[in-house]
Amino acid sequence: MTPDGENYSDSDISEYSDFSAVWEALERRADAEARQSRNADREVRPQRGDAASHTRQRQTAGRHATQAHSAERRHSPPERITAAPPPQSGRRPVSRKRRRRKITIFLVLAVLLSAGFIAFNVVVSGVEGFQVASLTPDQQMLSWEANRRADGYDIYTGDGTLLAEIGADAGTQYVVTGLQGGTRYTYTIAAVRNFLGKHSGKAVECSAYTLPEAVNGLTATNSGTGALLSWENSSASGYEVQYIDVSGETKTVEAQTTDAEGLNIPDLQEGTQYTFQIRGFVQDGESRIYSEWRSAEPLLSIHTADMTGVDITKPMVALTFDDGPDYVDYTERILDILKEYGGHASFFQEGASAADLPEKITRIVNEGHQIACHTYDHSHYGTDVTAEDILKADDLIEQACGQRPSAFRSPGGMTTDLIREVCVSENMPIFYWSIDTEDWKSRDADAVCDVVMNNVSDGDIILMHNVYESTVQAVERIVPFLVDKGYQLVTVSQLVQAKTGNPPVPGVQYYTATETD
Repeated sequence: MTPDGENYSDSDISEYSDFSAVWEALERRADAEARQSRNADREVRPQRGDAASHTRQRQTAGRHATQAHSAERRHSPPERITAAPPPQSGRRPVSRKRRRRKITIFLVLAVLLSAGFIAFNVVVSGVEGFQVASLTPDQQMLSWEANRRADGYDIYTGDGTLLAEIGADAGTQYVVTGLQGGTRYTYTIAAVRNFLGKHSGKAVECSAYTLPEAVNGLTATNSGTGALLSWENSSASGYEVQYIDVSGETKTVEAQTTDAEGLNIPDLQEGTQYTFQIRGFVQDGESRIYSEWRSAEPLLSIHTADMTGVDITKPMVALTFDDGPDYVDYTERILDILKEYGGHASFFQEGASAADLPEKITRIVNEGHQIACHTYDHSHYGTDVTAEDILKADDLIEQACGQRPSAFRSPGGMTTDLIREVCVSENMPIFYWSIDTEDWKSRDADAVCDVVMNNVSDGDIILMHNVYESTVQAVERIVPFLVDKGYQLVTVSQLVQAKTGNPPVPGVQYYTATETD
């Protein structure tokens, strides 16, 4: 039967080629049957109050309706199904199959959304911008860029040991302490998300050397025409050494750990003060990690002697004169004798006399002799000698002749630690003697001559004073005697340099060309 109440035949179904139209017609038929069943129930419904009778009547009516419907279907020809056009309005009933499909889709979507929600709250990306900076030999600072989705960060050492757990609100820096200098350390960091447990992002690795420890014990001493440096080895694999003169000119050399016991800096400018500094380094690929600079006490480079005319293969002695310049003419007469025989000597003069007699000091220097210091006025001995006694004398002598003393002799030969320290700072070696003529005591020219002529040998340092007439008379005989014997008359600095190959060292006291204390 069609929706309009007309019967149909099977051949009429072909008129409805649209399956959806057929389906909707069947659904309408099912709905109509359901309404018919409900109407039958209402016809047999009992009066209110007789519940049991009502139940029985409804069950009986349902059975009668079912039996009648079945009989009708058995004895009646099949109804003709006429598809009706889709309703223009109203909601189309949904089949059970479609309901199941929709429920399945809903469940799948729910699972996917739940999985996405969980993943969103669990998955955290790796840390970016992870860096390691060395602060000191025992400290490094780790830094990184903040991860907005991280609840914190876990930091591990290179062997996988947990080093620190950092909360997101604790910043993006962490300082590691208690490290060893000049050592490479490796760290890894991972962002952490706390949701249904602890979850970590991809770990990021970074490594760096700590700074080498600063070099201790740097010392600089004169050595020949250069300087000898020594220091205590540190955690560095190598060293960089700089030496700077008073003008600011800087030169740099590299040194190895094996050089710590003695690195020679050759050919320094004579009489120039140098500052030496050193720093260690470790090699990190193409770059270097440096320690801080450490400096030695400033060093005044050695005065090298002018060796013009000196034959180091021949014997030589050094004549020395103390306590001048004199207030008569003794110094001039001695200079005349030396000039006549082509010899040179060393004059250890007092600062007070030099200030009074600058012309004599000037002549000593101009004629190629060595000017040296014998304190301000020779009034103090041994431990009574002060730094001012030496420095004041040096200043006055320099003012008198334009040249600062290049050697020192202690009054009475009594040298102390203070005297040595001042002489080092003033770049002056100290000279004792190997032959003491005691001319100050005998005041006898013959006695002076006998001491020299009977005891002289190659490399001797002979002590006299240019303030006595008897000494001048002795020099008039001693100089030609020595020249005739084949001795060269040289300064004390020339003597040491000729015999040792190096200039005398400031602060060191020489007894002969090769004997020191």
